[in-house]
Amino acid sequence: MPSSIKQSINRQIHLFAGQVNIFMKYKIVAAGLIVILSMVAFGQPIVLAQEASPPWFGTWEAVKAIPPGDKVEIKLKNGRTVKGEVASVSDTAIIVGSGSKSVTTARDDVQQLFRIIKTSSRKPVLVGALVGAGAGVVIGASLDDGRSKLSAPEVAVVGLVGAGLGFLVGRLFRNKKKLILIYESR
Repeated sequence: MPSSIKQSINRQIHLFAGQVNIFMKYKIVAAGLIVILSMVAFGQPIVLAQEASPPWFGTWEAVKAIPPGDKVEIKLKNGRTVKGEVASVSDTAIIVGSGSKSVTTARDDVQQLFRIIKTSSRKPVLVGALVGAGAGVVIGASLDDGRSKLSAPEVAVVGLVGAGLGFLVGRLFRNKKKLILIYESR
């Protein structure tokens, strides 16, 4: 085989390998973005069957089952709100303490009673950081700085900046408490 044909074949193979390499880089970035977005979209566990709530849920019996020390928020029929820790519950009233002060509220005065549950601030921060990192990597991989595409370390830096911004946004929008309705008067 003449050397010019070998050189031509080698050049074609080299060009093809370069095109495959660029294609693989975008394929890897796209696959990474799909994985990150899937983690975000399906972050909540999938519930196939739900447990039936106890038959006394929504009744005063559910209020009596709240252990002392749990935090509650009570909306009264007169429009006021009482917040604090449960001291005790009887058939006719609930005693809620806030610091050294305690408030006794009659069952007939309660419009709604919520249990206050602290939520984790890790999940929104982690989701924000992952989405920011994914967006940063995609943006970094698609940027053209005039001389050529960004190198892998430059793309990683843009991804880290995106992760930092996503972390801050997740921290800004995290929810620190969750209200669960326990009782509502009819």
